[in-house]
Parts: sequence; structure tokens; C-alpha cells
Amino acid sequence: MRWLLLGFLTLSSASLLDLAQEEWSYLQDTCDYKGTPLRDIAIRIDWDFQLKPGILAWARYTRVYRNNLWVPSVLTETRPDVDVEIGVSPRYQWDWGCEQDGRALRTTLLHELLHAAGISSSITATSVGYGPYCTLTLMDHHMHLQDGSKALQECHLPAGNIYVGGVKLYMGREFRAGVSLNHHDGIGVIGTSPPYQCQELGLNEVKMLESMGFNCVHAFLGSGATRSPSWGL
Repeated sequence: MRWLLLGFLTLSSASLLDLAQEEWSYLQDTCDYKGTPLRDIAIRIDWDFQLKPGILAWARYTRVYRNNLWVPSVLTETRPDVDVEIGVSPRYQWDWGCEQDGRALRTTLLHELLHAAGISSSITATSVGYGPYCTLTLMDHHMHLQDGSKALQECHLPAGNIYVGGVKLYMGREFRAGVSLNHHDGIGVIGTSPPYQCQELGLNEVKMLESMGFNCVHAFLGSGATRSPSWGL
């Protein structure tokens, strides 16, 4: 087990797991998927002492093939040994509560879990989809152009802005693997700016999720969704 000193507190990998599970519980309380509650998931998480400067965290997640798409395992009955694996950089001053004293660890974990829940793309600088048939991810399938027409057809990414649920995706001046088209272009949990405060799902995240089949009715109602008191919101 690895430990990291945060101010006067020492945070172990086991404590990281507790925080990640709390953030997933928040998503469970806030959203369902096609009328079905989000199930408990298997998370593996640890400090990654090999991460380069500039990277806060990363996530790997299991996908399963459903209806000609690669769908996150967390949205299916399939139960792999690990649904999502997360590595967190020890280089930064992390605020593990909500004191705005460093980068918000909880929001970073929620960010990575949203990728695992489906806000993730197969698109690279040179390819669309996986394999010879360009099999898309769930989010790829729901990408559209400004006029509402499908963005991805026949393994081709058209020029111009790409949207999911009416939310413009971040592209950047140059394509960055794992960043471009994997985040929206605004402010929020799944934006590209480092989080310096605790955040819940915002309108951009909800629009993207609901376009893919989620129902996040509790996101703005102030009921149903629960948070650890340490969020301080």
C-alpha cells in the first residue's frame, strides 16, 4: 500500500479507493442509465509516481461489445475483475476535502469516473473507431455536427466542431490523445481546466450523459443525490 503526505494528513491508496467509491456513489444517486440504476463497480486506484508533470490522473476502463458499439462495462451486467483503473499523480498539492487548498482530488476522481461511464472517444489523430470495421464507442455514436446530423460516418471525422448533446467538444489547436474529443469545451467537471474546487455535475455533463441514455434527474433537484459532508457545498 502506498501513502502520500498531504499537509498534515497521510492519504493511503486505500483512502483513495474510499474517495473514488464515494464519487461513484454520488453518480449512482444522481443518474440512472436507461431506467436502470448504476451498479456497484470494481475500482483499482493508486498513486502513480511515474506520471509526467502536467498530468493529474489517468483512467483505464473495461468496455464490452453491445449492439455494434463498445460500451463501458459499468453500464452492463458484465462484471470484470476491474471496471476502471485510476492512477493519480503525487506531484501536486491535493485538496482531498473541499477547502480549496490545492487541486480538488474528489473532482478529479469524478472526472475520471465520468470517462469510465461513457464520456470517452475512440478517435485519434489518424483513426476513428476500433478494428477494421471502425467500431465506435457509446459517445462516438452520439457525436453530431452543429446542424444535428451524425458526425461519424464510414470511419471518417469531418472538419469543424463536434458536439454531444448540444455540447461542443474540446479539440485544441493540435489533436491530443486522450484529451481532444474526450472533454467538452466549457467549464465543468469534464472540462480541460484543472479543478481547484469541488464540483458536482453541471449542465454540460448532464446534457452529454442524457444524450447517451442516462437520466440525471437528481443533478439539479437538490434531493436524491448524496455527498460526503467533507464536500462542504
